[in-house]
Amino acid sequence: MIEDKVLMINPVAPDQRVWVIHQAAQRLMRKDIATVLKKTVKELDDVELEEFLASVEETAVEVEKNIVKIFSVEGTNEYDEVRNKFFGGSTAPIPTFDYEPNI
Repeated sequence: MIEDKVLMINPVAPDQRVWVIHQAAQRLMRKDIATVLKKTVKELDDVELEEFLASVEETAVEVEKNIVKIFSVEGTNEYDEVRNKFFGGSTAPIPTFDYEPNI
């Protein structure tokens, strides 16, 4: 069971914004989708459910890390083109951080 607690954050202020990736909801949805796929896709018959779920989660974590890298300050110009396209000409990295609340 995933316990979903809410941490109140005011995401918009006059000069700043906070973007939050809500991982608990994503994890639950991935688990549900992967379980349904495992039960309905014949090609997955020989794959253990726990192994399949772990693989899906591992891939999702890598995707999330790469999305965060687009916005992060990592001393690289690798994502300048993406930032320029989506942030109105600005290629300035956006401060990012990852945390797991100790609730």
